[in-house]
Amino acid sequence: NAEYMGIVQLLRNLRVRSASKSLNLFVTRKNPVTQYLPIGAKIVGTSVRAPRLVNIYDYANEQPPDQPIVFVVGCLSRGSCEVDYVTETISFSSFPLSAGLACSKICNAFENKWIPEPD
Repeated sequence: NAEYMGIVQLLRNLRVRSASKSLNLFVTRKNPVTQYLPIGAKIVGTSVRAPRLVNIYDYANEQPPDQPIVFVVGCLSRGSCEVDYVTETISFSSFPLSAGLACSKICNAFENKWIPEPD
């Protein structure tokens, strides 16, 4: 199965390569992860248990256009990410979300901010 081959390749080589080209599709990075993030970025953690529940569309619109923003996703289904580099933790759903759905909602909110609907 192709899915399992990718996982095996990731575990053995710390990367997944394209079958048709020598292109890396996924690469595992060494810690600290903060060395790969933009300087001065706002780092936002996501959690279903965060004290602040926001509308993700409003949250995206409130962000300054000149400041990079990074989201730590992966704790919306069961708890909270406890990492020391997060500057703010938010929740944008009262219900648990998969990481895929959370990423989709974040991307859609910023897409709506950056590419407004035509009049």
